[in-house]
Amino acid sequence: CTAIAADREAAWTLTIKKNTVAVVSDGTAVLGLGDIGPEAAMPVMEGKALLFKRFADVDAWPICLDTTDTDEIVRTVKAIAPGFGGINLEDIAAPRCFEIEQRLRDELDIPVFHDDQHGTAVVVLAALLNTCRLLGRELADTRVVVLGIGAAGTAVTRILLAAGVRDIIGVDRAGTLHAGRGSELAPDKQIYGKVPQTWEEVEGANEGVIPGLGKELAGLKAGDKKDVTIGFPADFAPVPALAGKTAVYAVEVQEIRERALPPLDEAFFKAHQVDTLDALKTSVRNHLKLQKEAQNRAEQRRQVSEALAAKVEFSVPESLVESETQSVLRQFIEENMRRGVPQDQFEKDKKQLFEGARKAAAKRVKIQLMLAKIAEAEKLQVSEEDIDGFIYRESVRTQQKPEKLVKTLTNDREQLRAIQQSIIFDKAVDFLVSKATVSTVQPKG
Repeated sequence: CTAIAADREAAWTLTIKKNTVAVVSDGTAVLGLGDIGPEAAMPVMEGKALLFKRFADVDAWPICLDTTDTDEIVRTVKAIAPGFGGINLEDIAAPRCFEIEQRLRDELDIPVFHDDQHGTAVVVLAALLNTCRLLGRELADTRVVVLGIGAAGTAVTRILLAAGVRDIIGVDRAGTLHAGRGSELAPDKQIYGKVPQTWEEVEGANEGVIPGLGKELAGLKAGDKKDVTIGFPADFAPVPALAGKTAVYAVEVQEIRERALPPLDEAFFKAHQVDTLDALKTSVRNHLKLQKEAQNRAEQRRQVSEALAAKVEFSVPESLVESETQSVLRQFIEENMRRGVPQDQFEKDKKQLFEGARKAAAKRVKIQLMLAKIAEAEKLQVSEEDIDGFIYRESVRTQQKPEKLVKTLTNDREQLRAIQQSIIFDKAVDFLVSKATVSTVQPKG
């Protein structure tokens, strides 16, 4: 103690400080679950602590704070920081997470890492670098679209800009982020107002982000500059604040790209496995026909299943509905978060979301129970050919080697059982369709 009192740096060698990390969260942005509070966030933080230990032999402590006040979180983390070698911020909702992370980095003398930002950003940059290497492309010549501008999206954008990417388009639930939406951009999104990213067609039907801008750019060359006056219509929905107003844009043409169809030559036909233009047209028609037939079959299967469920009434076990409701909610939230829907929107619509998910879950469980009964009555079985067919389709879809999928299923019996159940359900639906009276409606016109 006296040695550390004389030299605070000695704590790094004389205590556990050098090998400890605080995993700090307020439970407001837990992946797939949103704002669930500090107690409910504990299992996720414990899991992160386990990952630190398992993969790096670092001792990590889950610390869930019962506050969402930015100043209080910063104050609390600063107060406990002397006992740790680093701070891992986890699952704190945007935009507060940006300020918390920046203030702690400025005010502490130990590393501060926000997993949602920096962890995701590092992985995305690594994946992009590998992809560019495989394709023989340079980062500077690659256009990147960041769909969803929360904590991860903003951090990904910053690291890509630092790595040399020049063309980044940020998209949130209201559309493309650009300088024209200046009054709408939150502080954490201002970066997108400064990135060259607006592409306009000087010919054609698409006007791009700013109405009429493309026509004003016709004839300009790379490096040319021009002040363009744009009058926005009274019903300009993309940015209501600009509706009925006039704006002057200082435009600099940095690059011109031409959209051109490839020549319909022998190399093009060979790449599409045809010999002539007529054969290509036939191939495209057949592909569209098969695609439409697959869509029709899927819709037919859905209609038959739901029609039977509507005719049969029985009570569904509450425990199954509850479990399925959570699954439906997770799937819905994760899908919409990838599309850029902010987490606070889920919180606002929490009641309606839960009611909708529960209704969908009850219907899904009911259909599954009915299909299981049908499969049992008809003695439907899963054959080796069924499993082989699944592995083939999955290997094509995921670009994985079949051997790898077989190994995964061999080691994960739970996943194998889920696949077998899915195959049984599919066979039961096929049986229903074969027994149903199906009417086909021809399209009009």
